[in-house]
Amino acid sequence: MKSAIISTNYKAIKLVSKNEKWLIPSIIINSLFANLSPYVNIYMSALIVNEISGQRNVRDLTILVLITVLSNLVISLVSSMLGKFKNRSWTRFENAEKIMFMEHGFSLDYVHLEDSEVRQSRRKIDESKNINNYGIWSMIYSFENISDSIINIIFAIIFMSSLFGIIITQSNDIVGIFLFPILLILLVSLSIFISMKNSKKLSKLGEEMSDNMIYVNKISNSYGGYQMGKDIRIYDMIKIYKRLNDEVEQAHIKGSRKYWFGHRNTLIPDAIISQVINFLTYAFVCLNAVRGLFQVGSVILYVGYISRLIDAFKSFSSNIAMYKMNLPFLQHYLKFFDIENTMTKGRMHIDARGSGNYEIEFHNVSFKYPGSETFAIENLSMILNNNKRLAVV
Repeated sequence: MKSAIISTNYKAIKLVSKNEKWLIPSIIINSLFANLSPYVNIYMSALIVNEISGQRNVRDLTILVLITVLSNLVISLVSSMLGKFKNRSWTRFENAEKIMFMEHGFSLDYVHLEDSEVRQSRRKIDESKNINNYGIWSMIYSFENISDSIINIIFAIIFMSSLFGIIITQSNDIVGIFLFPILLILLVSLSIFISMKNSKKLSKLGEEMSDNMIYVNKISNSYGGYQMGKDIRIYDMIKIYKRLNDEVEQAHIKGSRKYWFGHRNTLIPDAIISQVINFLTYAFVCLNAVRGLFQVGSVILYVGYISRLIDAFKSFSSNIAMYKMNLPFLQHYLKFFDIENTMTKGRMHIDARGSGNYEIEFHNVSFKYPGSETFAIENLSMILNNNKRLAVV
């Protein structure tokens, strides 16, 4: 399963980069600057609170506030420019995807174009996207969220490293030093385990809803279609259609309720674990502040960093679970583009395709020009062998 997730998503990223080379890099660079601002604000807020609770020097407070405002201004301007660049890349890929489907459709053999399974496959891609952006777009959203998570983890570890340095050097409570990280690791691991376990269930519910939506749209479109609409009225099938439509509508309502209730139920355990983690974080930091290990402003600093670190780990795990949940939809998406045109493109001479024993036969062919009553050719029968030239005069 892990290798399938990695190989499939790598293939999808290559497909995205092939059609819009700047989308993936713009997501990563934008994540870097977009996630920097909260850490700067937390750090500067802690310094301001320490100054207010300490010497209350107006000059120092003014400098701290100016640094906070200017740094946020610079980060916001850079993030805004990068965000616009990312959004343009996003829009270009949306347009490129439409061209991808159009060009691939043009390249398919008539055998594939008339194949009901191929048409069903194309409809399923659209329905999966309508449900929860499953497929290529879910992969892109998850990639963006994972980029945010990794950058948050790096920033949080860098900024909060001083916390454990202070506690280790100034505290004799060895049990407390190691107990808090162990409890956090256990709780985060439990949250990750629950997310992974629920991903399979949500994936199955998503596939059921996708298949149900295809059938619902098939019934709905049939009555609105010109030819099908005529058939339904001519053969007096309106009552049958209405009964079938009611059954499908009820099935759709039931399927939607099942999917969204299932999705909601997976969020409850995670919400409970999050509240327990928040309580432990505040308790750990505040107790060490009361013991005089650091100033009051550091409570804001370390609670903020620890909370962002934990949220980043949880977001990372939930998006890995989303990759797992999205896997069948993404495989289906890529499989559609893997359909190859196996027919000869018409670029070889006839004698280059095999033995060369081919012939073209005309049997009772007639032709007359528009507006003419006289046949230019009437009941013509002939055989044209390869490597021969024949003129009809």
